Amino acid sequence: MAEVIGCPAGGYRYLKGVFQYSAGVAAEPGFEIERARFPRPLPLDEGFRAIEAHLAAIGRPP
Repeated sequence: MAEVIGCPAGGYRYLKGVFQYSAGVAAEPGFEIERARFPRPLPLDEGFRAIEAHLAAIGRPP
């Protein structure tokens, strides 16, 4: 059976996969996983700053 690893600060858990990949992810009770996309591609550093600002604005950890 695959190992389930929790990430309480993020509100999710995942199945351990190989190296840098997971074998699946699920939201913890009371949370949900939402897909989000930028309207246009951003340079990597700008994108990470935008993500951090968005998460802070909705009260989530970076």
